[in-house]
Amino acid sequence: MLNDHINQSALIKIYHIGQVVDDLVDTREIQICSGQVAKIISDSEMELMIKEEPFPELKKEICYMLHIYTAESLYRCSIHYHSMYADEGKNYICVEVASPLEKIQRRMYQRVSCHSKIKMQPLEEAQVKELLENRTGNPLFAKQPEQTESFEDSMVDISGGGIRFTTGRKVNFHDYLLVQFEILSGEIAVELNIVGQVVYSNRMPNNQKCYDIRMKYVGLSEQEREQIICFAFRLERDAMKKNWN
Repeated sequence: MLNDHINQSALIKIYHIGQVVDDLVDTREIQICSGQVAKIISDSEMELMIKEEPFPELKKEICYMLHIYTAESLYRCSIHYHSMYADEGKNYICVEVASPLEKIQRRMYQRVSCHSKIKMQPLEEAQVKELLENRTGNPLFAKQPEQTESFEDSMVDISGGGIRFTTGRKVNFHDYLLVQFEILSGEIAVELNIVGQVVYSNRMPNNQKCYDIRMKYVGLSEQEREQIICFAFRLERDAMKKNWN
């Protein structure tokens, strides 16, 4: 029953079905539109309020993917566009639900904008092994190697798979790094020291003195990864609310 899981005003995004959302895709490029649930008519019909202007072109013969954000969970289902109407300056679409509602993981590999400062330290492979073998206390805290130089840089986005940041220091593909940054766990700021490996490194097109770096996490447990995913999920939901308002 849709009403058992989704409340009116839940935020939504619509995508072309079959397009993979992962760490290498900016979802803004494949997203069709966003908005919120206006009315649940039945278990097979919904009305959605659409934010975008002008109204996006939707075709009845195409099946789309609907993502629905509740307070704590993310759901998805396939939908068919049926009709649209305008009321009091707002645009609505009527859709038919074409597949069962599915609760999915908080997209481990979707990148979410997160602009904050990070500290970075280069690591040798032997240091990586030692750090991962000797972690104590909070497993997200890797003990920092002694007498190593650190550099303060700017994070661009974060996901359950890794982070992206910019730096004025040259970093090579496959380099190992120890990065330090903060996330919110509930209302508490938690400082993380995470080991990672560079999977992409290139100069910024608009600033040749700055490098665009993408790093995957190394040695995280599923519990540790879930904490980061929860943080990214909350960031995305808060951003959607802000944009909607």
